[in-house]
Amino acid sequence: MINIIPVVFGLIIGSFVNVLIFRLPSNASIVRPASHCLVCQNKLKWWLNIPVISFIILRGKCSFCSHKISLQYPLIELACAGIFILIFDISRPFITAGLCLSFSFLLAIAVIDLRHFIIHHSLLAAAFICLLPTVLRPGFIWQYHVAGMIFCPGFIWLVSQSVKLMNKRDNLGGGDILLGIVIGVYLGPYLSMLMYSLASILGIGYWLLASKAKEAGKDSVPIPFGTGMVTGMLVLEILLLPPFVSSFKFLEIIVFTDQFVAEMLSLL
Repeated sequence: MINIIPVVFGLIIGSFVNVLIFRLPSNASIVRPASHCLVCQNKLKWWLNIPVISFIILRGKCSFCSHKISLQYPLIELACAGIFILIFDISRPFITAGLCLSFSFLLAIAVIDLRHFIIHHSLLAAAFICLLPTVLRPGFIWQYHVAGMIFCPGFIWLVSQSVKLMNKRDNLGGGDILLGIVIGVYLGPYLSMLMYSLASILGIGYWLLASKAKEAGKDSVPIPFGTGMVTGMLVLEILLLPPFVSSFKFLEIIVFTDQFVAEMLSLL
């Protein structure tokens, strides 16, 4: 049976993530004005702003002007609720809270990068701060996390510089490198490598689909690599949860290798 607590908090935080996604790219305040219709500007009463439920009751349309409400609202709210359900652990409240909040900020980063090719430093800072309690816990191996913090951004910088030398143009922004620091300090070097593998596959898929849709030259299609990095990280986190590892034995190899790398680094 699904615990109602992570569902409720996930939907509420998901609603806030939507605010971040819609307002930060235009440098608008995330506090004022209050929730309102983006078309007719009418302020929404609280009963018109209940995550997912209001969208269903209103049939996806504004109650004032009947303009369609973006499907992104319920999807992001449900995504946050799903993340919260998967990682919720009442026995580790501080770590659980840190993971839930940091993953929510990373989700906002991923969607904004997908839509605007921007990675906001404020969201990176918030995600990093929330991740720290999950890393600095008893028994942590500091060499492992420092190695990840160096390898993850270092690898993406090296690839970026190599491509730049060949194509004579920039292909990745500084935001991707900073995102690598945030993700790397949490994942460590080995899982960061797997994250990049997943991100690259997603990036290639996006590139092919976007090129075909725009009927443009392949080089003219930008790739939101930050979106791929966050998605790869979340996929790894979900796959390496105990229920999945116990169900799919091949995932034990990833867990064992990651632990082995951490033990080797602890000897330094």
